[in-house]
Amino acid sequence: VGTGRMGRCLCMLLRGRCDLTVCGRDAEKAQAVARRLGLKASDIGGCVKGSDVVVAAIPSESLPAFVRDISAMLRPGSLFVDVSSVKCGIVEQVSGALPRSVEYVSIHPLFASARVRPKNIVLVGVRTSRLGPLFKLLLSSSGARVTEASAEDHDRAMAAVQVLHHFAYLSMRDALADMVCNVAEGD
Repeated sequence: VGTGRMGRCLCMLLRGRCDLTVCGRDAEKAQAVARRLGLKASDIGGCVKGSDVVVAAIPSESLPAFVRDISAMLRPGSLFVDVSSVKCGIVEQVSGALPRSVEYVSIHPLFASARVRPKNIVLVGVRTSRLGPLFKLLLSSSGARVTEASAEDHDRAMAAVQVLHHFAYLSMRDALADMVCNVAEGD
């Protein structure tokens, strides 16, 4: 579910390794993406009802409402996968909205292009039994490097990365400002 950049990247990663169907809010866009990638397309309801694994590559803020809308359509024993870069709050909301009979994995692909190699993916196995480990194996066999983490460990690591990134930008800004001041003063 989802025809944006991440949905398309995941389709390209998994294409030829499983039976994929593309769907999204915009049926015409889903049809166009499916044609371009040589896949099937469906409406969201048909896609969810007919799937053992549903991967939602949609904005994080839309996930809880989306899960509430589709939860009755999910097959017992199926796997729901969200693609989200924030885990703790999302995992709690999604987990609470999913039927207990549905497995749940949250992934964070650390790439935004099909051309990026290798593809690193953080996998948070929230509620898994049969399909969760098979999904991890599918990702790995597709060439992805899969690292498992808890939601808390994932968010802690991402916060550190974001802080370091922000600190580097602020340091560069200050260094450039100092250089401009020094040049203006004739140093």
